[in-house]
Amino acid sequence: MTMHVYSEPEAIPAGQETMTKVELLMRLDTVPFRQFADSLRRKADRMMPRQRIFISFTTRPQTSDREDCTLRVWDVDSGEEQSRFDHTGWVNAVAYSPDGKRLYSAGRRGVRCWDTRSGKETNRIEGDPVDFVHSASLSPNGHYLAVGTGGQMENGAPYENCFARLYDTRTFSEIVAWPHKCSVTALAFSPDGRQVLAGGEHSEIHLWSLPA
Repeated sequence: MTMHVYSEPEAIPAGQETMTKVELLMRLDTVPFRQFADSLRRKADRMMPRQRIFISFTTRPQTSDREDCTLRVWDVDSGEEQSRFDHTGWVNAVAYSPDGKRLYSAGRRGVRCWDTRSGKETNRIEGDPVDFVHSASLSPNGHYLAVGTGGQMENGAPYENCFARLYDTRTFSEIVAWPHKCSVTALAFSPDGRQVLAGGEHSEIHLWSLPA
């Protein structure tokens, strides 16, 4: 991937398609690989409003370590891949149900629930509130799923949609959304399943009790 930033409009080569800082940030979710998106975001953070950027991608054969938005299950003894699930977005967190029959993947474009035997998607949680999930944790009994959301459009911008959200895995309905000031990037249930510890950026930590 190559990037060129032009500080003055007159310096842009004729016929060259470029983007402003705002246009670049709006298109980050179309970038195929996370490391490219992170690099572009850092570049956009340093751009001035008057500047424009030109980006070109160089393709190369994909290898087994590619970020293709899949969830893979490996046999820890043989090292062989056993199954693969297409999440259709970056996967930031995974969780098995206690009986091992269901597998949850969470990240870009919400949460997916998979049948581990058939490999088929059985349910999902999606929509604007969970369009990008940072973290997820399943309760010890498997009845509740906590997910963490929130973030900034760019450095210095206000944090938005920052919640630790609790879902009932039997109905896939939201039970409660606990508010945070910043992105919720880590979650853990207490051993008895009655509390959720939620942590995030800037050392923010909360301990929440499940509704009675």
